[in-house]
Amino acid sequence: MTIWKLYDGIEQALALLALIGTVAAVLMAGIGRSIGAPVTSAPQFAQLFLIWTGFVDGVDAPS
Repeated sequence: MTIWKLYDGIEQALALLALIGTVAAVLMAGIGRSIGAPVTSAPQFAQLFLIWTGFVDGVDAPS
């Protein structure tokens, strides 16, 4: 296993965690709004996680 394969695995795991964070933030915002207790920071966190997903995994697309 080369260092680049290890790096790609770590990069993919970080991108997956950022996507999970995006989904969780959107879900929290939707549930909070539906029960009348909106989470005001959830949209900003969702946007931040989405930007980091693109930054981490979007730059090095598999060929």
